[in-house]
Amino acid sequence: MSHKSPRTRKVYARSYYFLNKESLDAASNARRRQRRKENPDKAKEQDRLERFRYYDQRKESTKHWKLNHPDYQRTPMTRKLKKAWWLEHAYGISFEQYESMLESQGWVCKICSKPHTEAQPLHVDHVHVAGWGSMSAEERRKYVRGLVCGSCNRALGLMKDRPDLLRKAADYLVSEEWSHGQTGQIAA
Repeated sequence: MSHKSPRTRKVYARSYYFLNKESLDAASNARRRQRRKENPDKAKEQDRLERFRYYDQRKESTKHWKLNHPDYQRTPMTRKLKKAWWLEHAYGISFEQYESMLESQGWVCKICSKPHTEAQPLHVDHVHVAGWGSMSAEERRKYVRGLVCGSCNRALGLMKDRPDLLRKAADYLVSEEWSHGQTGQIAA
């Protein structure tokens, strides 16, 4: 190779890779598959070693960071502060408003009545409108609907917050074709 400096060689190698990425990756994957087929035990051991390759280094780095940043430890107080910041930043509501919403809902999901726990807190449900990122906190607060569990929050999102789709899904669940003689009762 006529490139003399390590930096120039590195730039050349990267540009060559990106220009020929598909063929190089395909050849590399084919070689990897062939090696796995020829010696599956060795491949399994290499996978295991790869997972733990930097384990000690990451562990030491994390330990060092924690010693130098005692304010950022995962304590109940820091969790509460982070939650308060997120609620204000994302939805324009304070932690006290979140807790008052919890109390008014009886500490349960507004849809399925699943209880709020420390491990699985209720999510803030809001109307999805255009321009959410450019709104002020006061404007965002107007669109908060209530608190729902993670499952209900995902279900609403997957149904695009459209009541007509949710009604169709409910009709589908209780239809004769799929109910197998049940009278619209859904197993818990």
